[in-house]
Amino acid sequence: MKNYISSKDSSTSGKDANSSNISQTSENTIDAFVLKSEVMDSEILWALKCINNHYSFRSCHDVGQLFCKMFPDSSIAKNFSCGEKKCAYLCHFGLAPYFEAELLKHCKNSEFFTLLFDETLNQTNQKKQLDIHIRYWHHEGNVRTQYLSSAFIGHARSEDILAKFYECVTRKLDLSKLLQISMDGPSVNWKFYNQLQQDLLKEYNIKCLTIGTCGLHIINNAFKHGISSTGWDLSSFLVSLYWIFKDSPARREDFLDISSNKKLPVKFCSYRWLENVPACERAIDIWEDLLLYIKKVESGQFQKIASKSFSNVAEASKDKTFLIKLHFFLSLSKLLLPFLECYQSDKPLMPFFTEDVLKVVNVCLHHFNILKAESYEKISKAENLCKFDFRDPNNHNAKSKVSLGFSADQILKEKFLKKEVSQGEVFTLKKDCQQAIVVMLQHLLKKCPINYSVVRNASCIDPRLMANNPEKSQNRMKNILMVLTQNKRILQKDCDNILLRFGEFLEKIVKTRMYEYNSFDPKSMSLDTFFSPYFTDSHYSEVWKIFKIIMILSHGQASVERGFSVNKAVEIENLKDSSYISQRIILEYIKFSGGILNIDINKDLRVAASSARKKYTQYIEEQKLLVRSQTLQTKRKYLEDEIEFLKSKKMFIQRDIEVTKKEADVLANEAEDKRNIDLFMKSNELRKIVKDKESEINNLNAKISEKKSDLKKCT
Repeated sequence: MKNYISSKDSSTSGKDANSSNISQTSENTIDAFVLKSEVMDSEILWALKCINNHYSFRSCHDVGQLFCKMFPDSSIAKNFSCGEKKCAYLCHFGLAPYFEAELLKHCKNSEFFTLLFDETLNQTNQKKQLDIHIRYWHHEGNVRTQYLSSAFIGHARSEDILAKFYECVTRKLDLSKLLQISMDGPSVNWKFYNQLQQDLLKEYNIKCLTIGTCGLHIINNAFKHGISSTGWDLSSFLVSLYWIFKDSPARREDFLDISSNKKLPVKFCSYRWLENVPACERAIDIWEDLLLYIKKVESGQFQKIASKSFSNVAEASKDKTFLIKLHFFLSLSKLLLPFLECYQSDKPLMPFFTEDVLKVVNVCLHHFNILKAESYEKISKAENLCKFDFRDPNNHNAKSKVSLGFSADQILKEKFLKKEVSQGEVFTLKKDCQQAIVVMLQHLLKKCPINYSVVRNASCIDPRLMANNPEKSQNRMKNILMVLTQNKRILQKDCDNILLRFGEFLEKIVKTRMYEYNSFDPKSMSLDTFFSPYFTDSHYSEVWKIFKIIMILSHGQASVERGFSVNKAVEIENLKDSSYISQRIILEYIKFSGGILNIDINKDLRVAASSARKKYTQYIEEQKLLVRSQTLQTKRKYLEDEIEFLKSKKMFIQRDIEVTKKEADVLANEAEDKRNIDLFMKSNELRKIVKDKESEINNLNAKISEKKSDLKKCT
């Protein structure tokens, strides 16, 4: 019994040992798997950090050793490996394709989308970088405008842009869902747009909604045209003022020494929408200091300045009315600034665009008292405003009644009383200011998107109009449906039902929530998130579709223009074109996720990251094969050309042989007839030449055979 028990205990202990070993092995396997996953997560986070902070891939060199030194007790740090090459292929072949796939998945589920494009110079690779953004309805119930892709081109003709556009878009998106193209206004873009419209009509039997070009560009350019029409050259003055003191410590010190408010000029950029006001305000603030500085430079107390910038500023300072002109410039800029600031947003703002343009136009006209009182009745509606002729002098107010803005009027009045300016100068100044406003508004309304029906009637979904004037809202919805049916975006037979449902929505939903709709504020609220809760009922699904179409229409190019700043931050020497695209895709995903720490590192992302090495290896092999193929192709072309050359050479030699043989035969016959030994000798010499040439042909045949053999190896 004792032996049995002992034997049994021994057997049991053996089983326990085996189970312990299996359990330990299992735990080790799980620990290794968890550690590998944690290391992968840390490498993903580091790669995201590098892209987000615009680190070069070279900066990742030996970072694993650094982390190991910093965190000696961490097993993750010991296994961390994300150097220069790995970080590059992890981003390019792992993270970017995953984030792009996520974006395209959301776009695929969207019924319609808008594409925005613009190009700028990439200073590193010296190509034009054509950026394409997509505006679509996100599944979270809001409108998003995201970077999609880029193309790099030399020539930017309409055909080149269209080809690159298709190259970037067709393999990713279904163009039958393309609702609108948002762009700025050069003629080449319009030609591209017309070609695209023809292709869409031919391929999908649809057309894009035409709503003109970027409203922000148009207003900015209209402002520039208006100010330029006066001949004051204010932009040249403001630019020159900044550059006098740029990179010149001595001038800055001299100016600050005599300055009362210790301020320097602010940079002015005429093509950036929001930089007019600060530069002009600063110029006005330092005007008296500037006059004193110029006086001291010209008198020799300060070092002479021979630059063109100083000449421009000195010349302007001698104009007694120049400060008044700056105040007018500032006053007009401030009237446009709220509109430009508001429409920098990616929120759906098209329903408010027409009313806001009307407001800007009326504010400018009333503030400067440009038109006669009876003329204002003619421009109370957007349709009338588009047809109004601002250049007609019969509509203009008397020059004496024109205002230059409060500050400018006060300064002008003081100068006139002091007899520093004459009555004629006052008249000329007011005439110039009136002309500036008239030219600006004429240029604005010539190209403004409110000329298009879809823009004017997009206000049908303005919550305030829906609450206060449901009949007008209903009529504008009808006009929107007409445009959509003309462009074959909805079926004509569905329009009656949509109008009935929309009327029902106004009656049952809007009327019962009047306060919410009346108190809607476009500056602090967003249409997409405001309307989403009201359309959970499928009863209004067709109406909701129209709402979403209007909300994804792009009112401007602000998102693309902002992307140009990102491009400059990303630009690094020797970075390939595809790497620029990858970095932009990753940066966009980080932005919409709310930061690196908010990105969900899930199983799919880890799989994408872990497969990056394999994709990178495949890419390297493909590149090697491509190089080899190109080398073989080049070699094959060289061999083919050489064979052709040898054949042509052989052909010419054969012709020479035939001619030489004939001459030898003629000489031989003549020698026989005349029994002339000299002719026989000449005939024999020619036959020797024939033999030499025949030998040369044999050599050529051998060379041709050799080249043909090499050519077969290349194939």
